[in-house]
Amino acid sequence: MTGAAASKKTTNLHSVIDADAAGPSSLPSGGARKLVGLQGLSDIRNRYPDQKIGLCHGAFDAIHIGHIEHMEESKAQCDILVVSITGDQFITKHPRGVYHSAAQRAQMMASLSVVDFVYIDNNPEAIEVLQNLKPDFYFKGVDYDKQLEKNPALKREADACMENGGQIVFTQSRKHSSSYLLNNFLDEKRIIIGAYLKKYGISANGDYLDGIYNALATANILLLGEAILDVYTYGSLTGVSSKYTAASFLETSTKMMAGGLLVLIPLLSDYVQQVTALVPEDYVKMGLYKKRSNVSLQEQPFPLVEKTRFISAKKKERLFETVRFLHGKNFALSGIVDELVRQEERSAVLIYDFGHGFFDGAALMEANPNQFYAINVQANSTNYPFNDVRKYKHFDLVAIDERELRLTMRDNKSNIEDLIQLFIETSPMADKAYFFFTLGERGAWGYHKGEKVFCPALVSSVVDATGSGDVFHAIATLFIVSGINLGTALFFASLYAGLYAQIEGHDGTVTKPQIIKAIAAMQ
Repeated sequence: MTGAAASKKTTNLHSVIDADAAGPSSLPSGGARKLVGLQGLSDIRNRYPDQKIGLCHGAFDAIHIGHIEHMEESKAQCDILVVSITGDQFITKHPRGVYHSAAQRAQMMASLSVVDFVYIDNNPEAIEVLQNLKPDFYFKGVDYDKQLEKNPALKREADACMENGGQIVFTQSRKHSSSYLLNNFLDEKRIIIGAYLKKYGISANGDYLDGIYNALATANILLLGEAILDVYTYGSLTGVSSKYTAASFLETSTKMMAGGLLVLIPLLSDYVQQVTALVPEDYVKMGLYKKRSNVSLQEQPFPLVEKTRFISAKKKERLFETVRFLHGKNFALSGIVDELVRQEERSAVLIYDFGHGFFDGAALMEANPNQFYAINVQANSTNYPFNDVRKYKHFDLVAIDERELRLTMRDNKSNIEDLIQLFIETSPMADKAYFFFTLGERGAWGYHKGEKVFCPALVSSVVDATGSGDVFHAIATLFIVSGINLGTALFFASLYAGLYAQIEGHDGTVTKPQIIKAIAAMQ
């Protein structure tokens, strides 16, 4: 088969071999003919009942000599060697995801003469592969030899292998690293990230991270802003009503989550000495808050904003949303806000102004000039385009995304870097404040008193960007007020926001182990 023909046949990988299962019993020779779907995987055992079948499973994102030796050693111990490829969405070691797509990785594996069949596994672990293939041997590399009792996923796979009549075998071929090759030689964006880490001395080393988190641990944070209840309603558009020209939505499930300011309470309380937050009085009663010893909630009878997002259950696309205020009309408690700020000097006062009226009439910026004010101002569907950052004349830190910046500057065409510079130059706090600008997949900028730092995008895809800007703002502020340099603050803010954008809605948080794993994968 010619290369061109093989390339054409790999476009629909899961349909290639299933129909071929009833064909001749000889092993396939062409790369495309090696690619099997789930039914083809199950049929291998039936087609070759007297043959020893072996399985190698992994990402195989950048094939190197270690992979070749692993495959050769594995094939020497079996008659038929099957390689299962982990699907793109389940490779989370590096925040930027995979370098080669699952189709490309499968094609590369199929081109190896020692490999007889290739399967793309759309599961986080190889359990389904082991249950359907029932291999005699499950081959893992030498680096897994001492992980069997410490790695829960590997233990589950080993158990599944034995339950289906097989055994796990650890090959002795040399250990090499795909991540090292990608981070240092192959992936330009990863190389840039690696250089950034070296420039600012950022590391997954325990002593380094202990120093970072110890610096954060003394902070005393006050959170002020609009509390939001996010309701995610899943279903499907079923068409248009026969009586009215209105779309019909068939609801299948709903989940309710804390949003807006409320997201930041558990996030920050994991790292700081004290978090104080002004919240609606029904927040605790709703069961969305888990009590923490270093959190002080000041409950007040102000409205909770409920946003209901209708989402395609299959494609996870947002279709439309509704907004309403719970417990009466929207109003500002300016006196309470101002008095709370005056009570004591804190490391930072974080302000989340989404334009629903919480801060109307508050003399917040004049309350205590010794406070560190970090502001995050956003327009939304109920106030667009009338809520922008220019309403605040005094602040010490601001974080703003490209959409909000262009709205504020009323400019949708200029080069973004020119617009950033103009925004800073015309700001009353140009010579004092920290400025952060997030540009999505194009990275983020940090500015302070002439210092200018660019951090590339640390993740390659976004599941749900809701709340990620708020997380960026909170982490950036926490790092700055803890005395950490601009470049490091920008990196950690970008990383936390990027990992948070992998969570649908607010159904989860970003943990220290995730941060350690992500940084380690970048080195």
